[in-house]
Amino acid sequence: MIEKYRTIHPKTYLFIAAFLLLAAASTPATEHFPIFDELEPNVHFWKKVFTQYTTRQAIIHDADDLNIIYDVINLDDPDTPENKIINQQRVDTAKKKYRRILSLLLQKNNGETAETQRVATLFGEKTTRNRLSSAKANVRSQIGQSDRFLQGVIRSGAYLVTIKKILRNHGVPEDIAYLPHVESSFLPNAYSKLGATGMWQFTSATGRRFLKIDRYRDERLDPELSTRAAAAYLRENYDKLNDWPMAITAYNHGVGGMLRAKQKKGSFKNIFKSYNSRSFKFASRNFYAEFIAVRDIAKNIESYFGELKTAAPVPYHTWILPDNVMIGEISSHLKIPIVTLQMLNPALRSSVIKGSRAIPRNYGLRLPPRAKPFIDSYAAFTDNRIRTMAKKGGLYIVRKGDTAGKIARFHGITLASLIRANDLNPEATIYIDQKLTLPALVSRISSITEVSITGAVHHQKDRSLNRPAVYRSKNVAGLSHELHDAGNKRDEKAPGADPDMHARADHRPAYALNIVGEHDGLRLGRIQVMPEETLGHYTKWAKTDIRILHKLNGFTRQSVLKLHQDILIPIKKGGGDKFVFLRHAYHQNLQDTFFAQYRVENTIAYRVKPGDNVWRLAQIIFNVPLWLIDRYNPHVDLTQLKHSQKLMIPQVQRIV
Repeated sequence: MIEKYRTIHPKTYLFIAAFLLLAAASTPATEHFPIFDELEPNVHFWKKVFTQYTTRQAIIHDADDLNIIYDVINLDDPDTPENKIINQQRVDTAKKKYRRILSLLLQKNNGETAETQRVATLFGEKTTRNRLSSAKANVRSQIGQSDRFLQGVIRSGAYLVTIKKILRNHGVPEDIAYLPHVESSFLPNAYSKLGATGMWQFTSATGRRFLKIDRYRDERLDPELSTRAAAAYLRENYDKLNDWPMAITAYNHGVGGMLRAKQKKGSFKNIFKSYNSRSFKFASRNFYAEFIAVRDIAKNIESYFGELKTAAPVPYHTWILPDNVMIGEISSHLKIPIVTLQMLNPALRSSVIKGSRAIPRNYGLRLPPRAKPFIDSYAAFTDNRIRTMAKKGGLYIVRKGDTAGKIARFHGITLASLIRANDLNPEATIYIDQKLTLPALVSRISSITEVSITGAVHHQKDRSLNRPAVYRSKNVAGLSHELHDAGNKRDEKAPGADPDMHARADHRPAYALNIVGEHDGLRLGRIQVMPEETLGHYTKWAKTDIRILHKLNGFTRQSVLKLHQDILIPIKKGGGDKFVFLRHAYHQNLQDTFFAQYRVENTIAYRVKPGDNVWRLAQIIFNVPLWLIDRYNPHVDLTQLKHSQKLMIPQVQRIV
């Protein structure tokens, strides 16, 4: 007998899938986030970090057993450059003290003192010489976070409802909404000196997988958009690892690394207890424990900090722009201050906020709810805008024989501002009958005071100024669009930065690609490795395979790029200029993001000390990007620092 089966409607499958996602998101937290015995001391340690000790205290502890805390030392205000050096010296002195005590405990006749006895007691009577020896190499410091965490809790009130809803919709457990306490203290514009940006601390490479990062916007800075990206990324991690502790750890360590760890150890518990690799160190091992700690504290906040009043969500209405529009025009027409538009739309680049570049068509612009009725009058506003611009000179229609440089000179504006306002390509190509916005004039028409861009702006070479207008070609336009979407190429420094500080820095990084030969029908270009670059970047910019790069340069999977190292790049026909452009755009984007939030206050002269290396100076002592130190020391080989060598260190201050 043949049994008949009823066909299931496709919508039923969608319903089942949605149900399973919601069920996964609503499963009890204890099932998603287990806490085993070996993890508890680490969770307890991080609870102390986030509730008991402030950023003016450093905990000196053992990196393997977080029950062992040698001391807690006081620090000075960490926001001043001088104090950063003083604080690091105090931490280094304390760590040396306890390494010395551990050395004494390893000796038979150690001349026991009250302090050595106290330290010995921390390890218990059954400790071994091997344990003490490993402890000597594992003395670590941790800065307290309670004051920073408390501010993060207050900020989180504006976002948690939205974040939890987005996580549920992606089938991600709601409790992961507390992860930004670890990543950024819920600062939407948080910036890591390693380049991670926003509340969810996306790097540029990972961010571009889920978000738009270009010359108009950096969506990593938008709490809602970046949360959608984080939810998608975490769900992707879980789908590959089938374990939420692993998926969370992969957010820090990378899903590839966690897949290798899972293959070797099986469970997260075993990974936590005994997995080691070159990159799986203290931060990765403790990331899940940190999350569990902040989640528990945040869900029981009154037990730790008493009653708190948190920030309230800010309501808004989203308007999908039907055309490219300058922010000053919107501000003028809708009677909304630019500062309000900037607050509601944190992803917009500073060049857009200052009116140097239009908000792009189809952008979801957030407006106060009261502005919704005015949007209906946009069509009439647009017609009037074009008539007004044409009448007063804010709009120019390109004629045969025009060049971008000629138009800019005639109207008394810079070529750079004309390029930015009209999305022109690096060669400033224009087309007959093209309508160009003249940014400075539009600013005056809109009654918006023009904000001058301080600092050096690189002007195009003569070939750009003299390129005549042409009839539009789809191929040329397509290439222009592709190149522009690669990144923000704005050559300006941040508002508020000291022009003299920038003048003393080297503004001519070696983006050059020197052709040195051929290989398998491809030209070979030689470059020097610059800060923040990886082999992954080179494969993307050159559109090649990483295995080819390995072969050309004699690399293995374990090879590590060194600053200013020579690298051979295979270049396809016509790909050299594009490689250079994409590389420059990447670095310009790093700088734009940094200088939107920091300014260089001054520089100090620093003499290299024994044990110094450039990574330690950049990330630990001075907390500034490596590329910034590289810029201020163009004639110094930072990979071969010498004792007493003089370095110029830029001192930065947050401006937002």
